[in-house]
Amino acid sequence: MIGSVSEDVATPLVLPSNAPHWAVHNLAMLKRETMPPQFTRLLTLWVRFKVQEAFAESSKFGAFQRPQAVHDWIVHGHSPKFQLQPVPKGINPVKEFSSKFWAWWSNLQPDFCPKDDDLLELNKDGCPLRMLDGNWDDMRLPGTNGWLTVVAGLCFWFWQMKGMNTSGKREVAADHALQNWNIALENVEWVLGHFIH
Repeated sequence: MIGSVSEDVATPLVLPSNAPHWAVHNLAMLKRETMPPQFTRLLTLWVRFKVQEAFAESSKFGAFQRPQAVHDWIVHGHSPKFQLQPVPKGINPVKEFSSKFWAWWSNLQPDFCPKDDDLLELNKDGCPLRMLDGNWDDMRLPGTNGWLTVVAGLCFWFWQMKGMNTSGKREVAADHALQNWNIALENVEWVLGHFIH
């Protein structure tokens, strides 16, 4: 079931006392709803990165193909009370978010990452290929619209999945959506891990 959480959730995640208000408010928003433990693990990694980078605010990722919800959240000043907006009738919100996230995430990758029709090339298990050779420094963007936007994107994607019907035949689609989200989260975590000392 989407949104259920195992009991082995990590200890409560807190920022250091000298963290800027924007970081405190953003972390509160990202923790506002029940999320799976793997997302808490990603949040922990993001906090380590932010502390290591002294909460730098000036860098940002590109906006090409960025999911609309991430754009809206940025436009609203990273509001801790941000709510997802309904999508137009006839559009599957989870499929729409998933395809936008993958297109955006693929576009953010360095040139040495293999792509297939502008999306990251996948291995036989459906996961993005992990390139060990290459310089990842172009993605070392600790600003408020850097890695935070990617983490928020995964959060918003999961919020969309919580609204999925999981009864009967729809359970397979919900399981597939969750698997796709987990693949994205693992890839984001792997790339972000390159910047942790």
